[in-house]
Amino acid sequence: MSASSIIFSKAIRCGACGNASSGYLQVREDGSGIAKCPSCGSTIVQELELGHVSQVPPHRFTPSGGRAPKESRYPGLYMQPKHAPRLDLRNFFRLLLYPRRSLSELYLSSDLKYAMILVVLSTTIYAVVSAAVTSEMSEVVGLGDANAFELLALGALGWIVAILSFLVFAVVSSLVAQEVFGGRGDKGSTVALAGYCYPWFVMVTLVLLTIFAVGFGGLELSQVQHWGDSEMEHAIVWGAVLLTSAVLGLIWLLAITGRAVSVANDVSGGEGALSVIIGAIAAGLVSLVVGAVVRLPLGLTL
Repeated sequence: MSASSIIFSKAIRCGACGNASSGYLQVREDGSGIAKCPSCGSTIVQELELGHVSQVPPHRFTPSGGRAPKESRYPGLYMQPKHAPRLDLRNFFRLLLYPRRSLSELYLSSDLKYAMILVVLSTTIYAVVSAAVTSEMSEVVGLGDANAFELLALGALGWIVAILSFLVFAVVSSLVAQEVFGGRGDKGSTVALAGYCYPWFVMVTLVLLTIFAVGFGGLELSQVQHWGDSEMEHAIVWGAVLLTSAVLGLIWLLAITGRAVSVANDVSGGEGALSVIIGAIAAGLVSLVVGAVVRLPLGLTL
């Protein structure tokens, strides 16, 4: 019996005792599925149903049972032939309103090349805008006059670290979805679908930078101990706006990115969101370590 993949079926009927049950069928080379009857122990061989995902068996999986059955969250999706790869901007914008439907369609039309084009383009835009805001707000945050080379080097460093962190985030999210929640472990599709979500992450970040620049542009954060009542009230109001926007933005990003991991790996939306959180922690650690290692030889202090 091959241990290559399994498929969940709602209707497994034993020809020996007539017992009907649901559970896993182990896939055979001839396209049929095989299992053991939980009632009499007889071998059951039957044709596979359409609309259920074929997946790699979890560790220590036994065909006769021992794990809760898992039905595909997206029936029929993984059986469909993929379209010719393209940059699907229509479904990219539909993510705003219909994330499940849009990501399911993007699964069929996306590939790594076009997703990474979006990631690289978004990261470049973010690096440029972030450097400009940093330069404009340098005195506000107490940095003084920043050296032009230093700002340029920081922008390049941020660009490299952002790309690397994104890849770590997507791969770790896929691994968690597979190893913890029994998902498909499709790393390529996870990177591709997360790539379509990434520009929205950049958009939320730029909105937060804009709120910070507008709200705190007339203040010097390094001199907070010398603020008067009006400056303190101004900072509290804009701080509340910034915090509220950040929380709402992060919740929305978690929802769509969690759905991307869900579609790519055939896990629930909640399981996808948990995978995203762990992936984000891993990416954050990589960002800190790589940033520190690269920053020290360059003598960057920002």
